[in-house]
Amino acid sequence: MFCTKAGSFALSKPTTLNVFKPYFVELTLPYSIKRGETFLLKANVYNYMQECIQTEVTLLLSEDLRLKGTDKNIHNTCLCAGEKKTVSWPVTITSTGHKNITVSSQAVGSQDTCGGQETMFLQKGQKDTVINSLLVEPEGTPVEQTHNSLLICDGSSVEEKVKLDLPETYVEGSAKASINVFGDLMSSALNNLDNLLAMSYGCGEQNMVLFAPNIYILQYLKSSQQLSEEIGNKGKDFLTKGYQRQLTYKHKAGSYSAFGESDKEGNTWLTAFVLKSFTQAQDFVYIDEEHVNNGIKWMEKQQRSDGCFKATGRLLHNALKGGVDDEVSLTGYVLAALMEGGMSPDNPMVERGMKCLKNASLEEASTYKMALMAYAYTLADLPDARDELLQKLDSKAIKADGSTHWTQASKAESDSFWSKPKSVDVELTSYVLLSKASAKKVSKKEIGEMVAIMRWLSKQQNANGGFCSTQDTVVALQALAKFGSLTFSKAGNVTVTVSSPNGFQHELHVDDSNRLLLQRTSLPHIPGEYTISATGMGSVYVQVTKRYHIPPPEREATFNLSVVTQCTKKDLLEIAVEFWYQGERPSTNMALVDVKMISGYVPQKESIEKLKKNSAVKRVETNDDSAIIYIEEVTSQPQILKFVAERKVQVTDLKPAILKIYDYYIPEEEKIINYLRICT
Repeated sequence: MFCTKAGSFALSKPTTLNVFKPYFVELTLPYSIKRGETFLLKANVYNYMQECIQTEVTLLLSEDLRLKGTDKNIHNTCLCAGEKKTVSWPVTITSTGHKNITVSSQAVGSQDTCGGQETMFLQKGQKDTVINSLLVEPEGTPVEQTHNSLLICDGSSVEEKVKLDLPETYVEGSAKASINVFGDLMSSALNNLDNLLAMSYGCGEQNMVLFAPNIYILQYLKSSQQLSEEIGNKGKDFLTKGYQRQLTYKHKAGSYSAFGESDKEGNTWLTAFVLKSFTQAQDFVYIDEEHVNNGIKWMEKQQRSDGCFKATGRLLHNALKGGVDDEVSLTGYVLAALMEGGMSPDNPMVERGMKCLKNASLEEASTYKMALMAYAYTLADLPDARDELLQKLDSKAIKADGSTHWTQASKAESDSFWSKPKSVDVELTSYVLLSKASAKKVSKKEIGEMVAIMRWLSKQQNANGGFCSTQDTVVALQALAKFGSLTFSKAGNVTVTVSSPNGFQHELHVDDSNRLLLQRTSLPHIPGEYTISATGMGSVYVQVTKRYHIPPPEREATFNLSVVTQCTKKDLLEIAVEFWYQGERPSTNMALVDVKMISGYVPQKESIEKLKKNSAVKRVETNDDSAIIYIEEVTSQPQILKFVAERKVQVTDLKPAILKIYDYYIPEEEKIINYLRICT
């Protein structure tokens, strides 16, 4: 309760009230199990009445939920006043997915005594039924692949074939596929704002992928007059939470770094990223101006006399796409960020920075550096310098099948139907699109050129609307939103038909009333081949996603990874993980060690707190089925990390758990192994 009087505001002291049934049942379940494992399902029955009762506790069986070693799914027991009794069943589940476990406890009439006392027959509340969901996972390692297409209809039919194939080694029963259809290029991201990346968000840079994309989506929807109150409130809520979380990574001097004050100093690149995002977010939510001003003052101190910005602080992505030590690339990024945040090109800090860019040699400049510089020149309204760079970039463009992109690699990577590019290629291609779309005047010819770039970018999105990693997701969504604002049209009425030779057929319709709605349907035949056809007028975005599990891949890995497990006490399992880097670089970017728990086990809190004190560990995140350990970098020197897992639920017929280490910014650099040890 609260009260207001004469401009004051007061809250009452909190009062709690517990309400519960006098007779009820609750279940003890593991967080998840592997298909085919057997766990001991426990049902706890409580009697808070003053009399004894006879009870019948029943587990509902099904085709995929079976008992092992018994066929007795009903237990009879008596409970006297204030008693709790536990009954259990050894349960095996033979299919995957979220499975409902249903247990009913019913008070029954009986002439028998219970603990020497007569039993009572309830007139009300005789039965209590509990339905809990349990995640049953396939064995092996999950794989997700996405194929995206932009289908443009001008009255005639447009058709595309999609082949859903599976590797020979996939885990039987684990394959699933679906198709998403939406009428707006930002719809996929809009519907997954809290989960754009299928990876952790544990540091100051990663948190920004929960913050910045909301700005671009809200800006786009506002400019295209599609911003509803519901979407606006959702986006603002994400911005507010992301803003508050980002302040935990702030240094006293006004800068920001990956892990805040635990880092020795702030980071130039991340601080610029935060400043532009905070400034742009002020159109939608409250941002304390002092945080922005302090950040700008700190940035001024990082600018040298030649106008270039110093690469202060450790950048977790050790390539800065163009190179950490390449202060011209860094300066281009900082200048673009400051001007995106509203700083005038006439500002002395921007003018000095432009001298740094103009004095830089372009003879051996990387594609990434040229893309960043072109964008900075565009924002500074320097058309001659911008056009020179765009001409050089156009000569390096990779054009195929109506799409255009750029690569940082010395030669183009193989671009198969399901393959994905490196994060850097997504980012630099996005900067070229931003350079073209941010000009004061854009011709129809230039828009046509941008369509080819946008077509390639949209193909790289993952199933949640994000991209490979943090920064490429932020820049790509910004570029797509900018292009979308240029070309938005409410006109459009398209019908998409999905069919297969097996007789499957499904229609999805897209028009102005549902253009932001993500429409999804499952594809029943995998492996299989599908035909996607679109008819009508307008554009639709089609996304086909397949998911399956495979055994840990046996290929040459950039990491060496091993694990030793030891039972220290009953129900306590010590897990010691050893790893080192054996790739081409001196060290990795930030790396994550992801330890999935053996079914029935959870990370022990005390040992996780001890692990956090290890100097190599920057952060540890835990939940009921995993521990994710953040390592600032991994070198060729072996490292060993130890923690304890505690058994909470008895599970037998155990399947191996997965242990994985990977470079956060180059996820294809990874190592995955199985491990299994049980304490008896």
